[in-house]
Amino acid sequence: MEISVIKIVQRIITFLESFTRNTYIVKELAEAATKSTDDLIMHTRKSLDDMADSARKSYEDLSTTASNK
Repeated sequence: MEISVIKIVQRIITFLESFTRNTYIVKELAEAATKSTDDLIMHTRKSLDDMADSARKSYEDLSTTASNK
């Protein structure tokens, strides 16, 4: 009887250790995904800002050229 109780307790401890490890891994993955998403959003915003600046400059150049003719 004593041996089976010890085995049960050992299995419970093993399960809890595994659960804790898996929880930590999931937490790390979630943090990495959040960082990747934030980086993607920042990169997209910068690209859109760059495209808007380029379009604005092209429009100004065309306006200047048209008014000079």
